[in-house]
Amino acid sequence: MFSHPMELLKQKLNSILDIVPPNSKIAYLDYPVHGNIGDLLIMKGTEKFFADHNIQTICSYSFHNSPPKIQFPLDTTLVFHGGGNLGDLYYSPQEMREYFIRRYKNHRIVILPQTVYFQNPQNIERASKIFRQHADLHIFTRDTSSFEIAKEFLSDNVYLMPDMAHALWPIKAPELSESKRLYLLRTDMERRNDVRVHDNSDVTDWPDLINQWENLAIKVSTRMQRVDKKIRILPVRFSWSILSQHLINKAIKLFMQYSYVETSRLHGHILACLMNKPNRLIDNSYGKNYMYYETWTHNVSNVKIKMM
Repeated sequence: MFSHPMELLKQKLNSILDIVPPNSKIAYLDYPVHGNIGDLLIMKGTEKFFADHNIQTICSYSFHNSPPKIQFPLDTTLVFHGGGNLGDLYYSPQEMREYFIRRYKNHRIVILPQTVYFQNPQNIERASKIFRQHADLHIFTRDTSSFEIAKEFLSDNVYLMPDMAHALWPIKAPELSESKRLYLLRTDMERRNDVRVHDNSDVTDWPDLINQWENLAIKVSTRMQRVDKKIRILPVRFSWSILSQHLINKAIKLFMQYSYVETSRLHGHILACLMNKPNRLIDNSYGKNYMYYETWTHNVSNVKIKMM
């Protein structure tokens, strides 16, 4: 029987179970509390993967509410959120990972699928010394380039794995009779300045989807997390779960209005693929998107890559 390439990518995630078996007890660390829809898709995919395999999350901490000294049972695996921030572009999540790797040497630590990118060779040497001191550290990488970097510098236990958002396959979307194109283009540090847009096409980015009240709610959520770091009684995880799902639903609703998506956002591409929607992926500033496409989604029939 034919299996859709996206179904095969979802099934590929089951290899994680060799390191984090079903019925494991875990601490889910560095889950995102911000308005980047891509990171929220990773989080929801991760949570679905845990639920599908009865992986028990005994506690979860974001960067904002993680206390400096936590006592974990020895049978608890520390599992870090995946994404594209393993390296020196984004300081806070890397700092948190390194702190936990230094401190919890008697626990298995797992980093879910990441893109690895260091601008400064000195930073990768420093990270390498920290990572290699941990005997039970496991790193999943999202592309072959990241795999080679992690294998050489960071750890012996390195694996190649698709993004956790693939656990959300499939997201049902209606077929549209009208041909309508959406450009979802990065406006942050990873943007490309040489992207040409077709006349009369709609152009947006993830931050544009979030209105002033939702931005306020995100700021309140962040503040609640920081307060909860001290008092530990606020329902921060529950309230953020509701708000983050609302933001993802907005992105899905937006994509449903278009027959074709062209994007420089990796998770714009992945979301379009999850919805079985034709799309073209534009590379980002340092090759992350192209590396992911070449590693995983080049076999999806309605997907193309645009090199700049």
